[in-house]
Amino acid sequence: MSSHIFPFVFPAAIQKAYEAGLYTDLKIICGNSEFMVHKIIVCSQSKVFHATCSNGFMESSTNTIDLTADGISLVSRMIHCLYHGTYADFDAIEDAQDWKSGYQLHAGMYALGDKYDLSVLKDTALVNFKLATKAKPKDRLGLIESIPIVYSSTPDSDRNLRDAALVKFKTYPSHFLHNDVKASFQKVLLEVPDFSWDLHQYWMSVA
Repeated sequence: MSSHIFPFVFPAAIQKAYEAGLYTDLKIICGNSEFMVHKIIVCSQSKVFHATCSNGFMESSTNTIDLTADGISLVSRMIHCLYHGTYADFDAIEDAQDWKSGYQLHAGMYALGDKYDLSVLKDTALVNFKLATKAKPKDRLGLIESIPIVYSSTPDSDRNLRDAALVKFKTYPSHFLHNDVKASFQKVLLEVPDFSWDLHQYWMSVA
């Protein structure tokens, strides 16, 4: 299933050109995978990629960017989002090696958007995070386990994803004291003190 929020979409001709590998002028490498893309699409949406491809860096002469460190599950979704304004939702089988839940995936996508200054990716990831369910114990565990990513991969000045996570804990807070997730919740409270403080302040403000 494809996650998307905005009516953002490039003309069909551009999407077809990407899918067919036509008129591409930039290669993005991620491990053993290569993506042939268009600078006008990638660099016009990211000041980071614009600088990389235009300021005399090696990438500007080779027309190649290596994003292996970011991981294929994130990079492939990022590229799809740059062209379509969407990215594929969490797949419990295909993404099992990298992520335990949709919450972790969306937090990772948000962090990638922040890293490369991609507002469309951050906005899409944020709303997808907000829409993720916590109806089942495994979903609540996924939310809990996403907190270290949420807090370690975003600057203190960017509250959007952190606040979205706090709202999740505001609704039915007793759910996180059930035996099936209680230990994990307590572990995160100890390991991520900024989250513990924010959650305390948040619960006090809505009490």
